[in-house]
Amino acid sequence: MPDRKLDKNNEPTDNSDESLLSQVRGTRKDVSASIARSLGNLKTSLEERNSGGDDFIETRILEARRDLSESKTKIASLARIRELIFGLQDGLISTVVLVSSVYGATSDNGLTIIAGLAGALGGTVSMSAGSFLSSRAEKEVLESQINIELTKFMEDPSKQIDQLVAALTTDGLTEEEAFSITETMAKNEDVLIRTVIEKELGLSLDEVSVPWKDAVVMGISFLLGTAVPILPYLMINGPIVVAISIAATGLGLFAMGVGKSRFTKRNPIMSGIDILSIGILAATAGYFFLGTFHDRILPIIIGG
Repeated sequence: MPDRKLDKNNEPTDNSDESLLSQVRGTRKDVSASIARSLGNLKTSLEERNSGGDDFIETRILEARRDLSESKTKIASLARIRELIFGLQDGLISTVVLVSSVYGATSDNGLTIIAGLAGALGGTVSMSAGSFLSSRAEKEVLESQINIELTKFMEDPSKQIDQLVAALTTDGLTEEEAFSITETMAKNEDVLIRTVIEKELGLSLDEVSVPWKDAVVMGISFLLGTAVPILPYLMINGPIVVAISIAATGLGLFAMGVGKSRFTKRNPIMSGIDILSIGILAATAGYFFLGTFHDRILPIIIGG
């Protein structure tokens, strides 16, 4: 873990992750006061319980555990937004390029629909399988690294503990504070091992992916994306259908960006424009590539 320079107030002097953290949590003075009050209240409650007082502390801890569990579940769900966005965007863009190119070459709604459905089916299977395999590979690599760290801990725990103390001092604690925290955690071996692994690998042990869930999200989102550019060909005849299909796809991309802003807290309009712009660039590149292939390369292949 790289060292970071701190000023006399223990503030990072670079533009590292702490700058973002400071923006989220406000001024350090206010946060420190809030933390002190919370710890003071918790300590008082613990002392009252130990002296035979009420069970307020039990309720407080139970509520905190429930909130923590709900937060972990929410984060796990939000982690699959990558598959959702990727699947939807790929389904929209690849299909609009395909059906536009097929209709431009044939002017036949039936052939265009068949090509679109074939692309949708093949893409859904391919994207789901790809997501499953990549997520499983990621999970296997993560589990392998965890096992390596566990082995290292069992073989030489003192070195791993030294690294934990070093990591905590890098986070801004003094050596004495880092040692005190490590000494406290050492009273529970599972907590100590988990913390060592999370600090050294820079990730949470709760972040292990579930490959089949990633595959399902990817497949369904891709399939939904393909439906938007295909539907106009089921209802409209004539060259205007191409423009309507492209417009519907653009609207779908924009709506996807707006929907994403609910989770990212970005400006909905800017988020929509962002996704739409990337989609237009990708679709344009794909359309011209297929056009070049159809007009110049394919005749050479057939003629040869």
